[in-house]
Amino acid sequence: MVSTMVPMYQSECAPKWIRGAVVGLYQWGITLGLLFAAIFNNATKNRPNHSSYRIPVAIQFIWAAILAGGMAVLPEASTFAAWPQFALELHASKIILSHLVG
Repeated sequence: MVSTMVPMYQSECAPKWIRGAVVGLYQWGITLGLLFAAIFNNATKNRPNHSSYRIPVAIQFIWAAILAGGMAVLPEASTFAAWPQFALELHASKIILSHLVG
């Protein structure tokens, strides 16, 4: 779910002239993350104690904390900024969908 929501949020917030580059950099970041994870796992796999798995997990928590801090300062997507204008259409759509689903 998140892997589809992040590029969609980036596409809504980025200007159209750099939209493709922003989403492409997101995919590049995922690829680099996989590479670094493999490097750290291979670098610590032969340690004789519990640090062989604790070091890679600790690095993941550090990165997660950085991302969580960054989320606090991100603006809302433009879709949510325009929501009051479309409140009636949204309500009508929910009613129609509830009748279709049952």
